[in-house]
Amino acid sequence: MKYRVDFLFLPKDAARPQDEGEVVPIEVDEKNYALIPNVGDCFSVDASALQDNATVEFSGRVRTRYFHYLRTSDYDTCIVNIVVEEVDTGVWASLLSSDA
Repeated sequence: MKYRVDFLFLPKDAARPQDEGEVVPIEVDEKNYALIPNVGDCFSVDASALQDNATVEFSGRVRTRYFHYLRTSDYDTCIVNIVVEEVDTGVWASLLSSDA
């Protein structure tokens, strides 16, 4: 089985998340291991070091994870949609030391 992870950002007071797609291109199969955030985990994407001028940067807390399984005659795939909700900046100050 192959796995793909897609992140969706939910701004404060928004009714639906924005589909950010492959923010962090995670694609693994049963031979690999990938650490993906769980509900309640704090999450941050910083794309400033990329050469392609990536503009997708956000942070927040994982609100939900949705697992969608696709079965075909050739292969099986699990697509994991992770909704990251925006949180107040004070949350980050309480989690990180001044050296981070």
